[in-house]
Amino acid sequence: MIGIVGGTFDPVHYGHLRPVHLLSQEMDFSKVHYVLSARPPHRDPPIASIAHRFEMLTLALDSYPDFFTDDQEIRRPGPSFTLWTVRQLKQIYGSDPLCLIMGLDAYLGIHLWYRWQDIVALVNIVVLSRQGWDPDPSRHVDHVEDLYSKSAGAVVFAQSLELPITATEVRRKLNKGDDVSNEVPADVLEYIRKNKIYGAK
Repeated sequence: MIGIVGGTFDPVHYGHLRPVHLLSQEMDFSKVHYVLSARPPHRDPPIASIAHRFEMLTLALDSYPDFFTDDQEIRRPGPSFTLWTVRQLKQIYGSDPLCLIMGLDAYLGIHLWYRWQDIVALVNIVVLSRQGWDPDPSRHVDHVEDLYSKSAGAVVFAQSLELPITATEVRRKLNKGDDVSNEVPADVLEYIRKNKIYGAK
């Protein structure tokens, strides 16, 4: 199975990395693509430039040999729509199941994504859920075992994996000069300070 993690990574932090690492070990992903959303269509523009965000992501993934930076949304002109990304990965990996990994908030808003039904027809979805949160019984929920047998359409909740770290809070702390060493990889933090991103002191 191939994992896919998308985001603006503004900046990348351990909430993007550690839960997916645990998930990858549990589900035995052969690769995980981290796809930088260069020009996100459904939210405000990122603070850091595309180049800075991609470099920070590359530095962060150096410690994870099965995680790869994916620049296709940088190279593709126009808004960064997930549908085009998963279509391209489907062409590359063929019959290997693709698992789109996302946080709970992203999943609850997936109906607002561009042609979201077409996305679900191409991938399985793994939601990094929060402890104590139960899915709406009206939503279709599958089991982990279904990811190995279904090429697309399964929705699985990985309980207790989402870390309570947000990029907004990391940026606020950096601007104030607070310690974020437990939230951001050391190489990324050094890069942020060197390039004075987010007003880091």
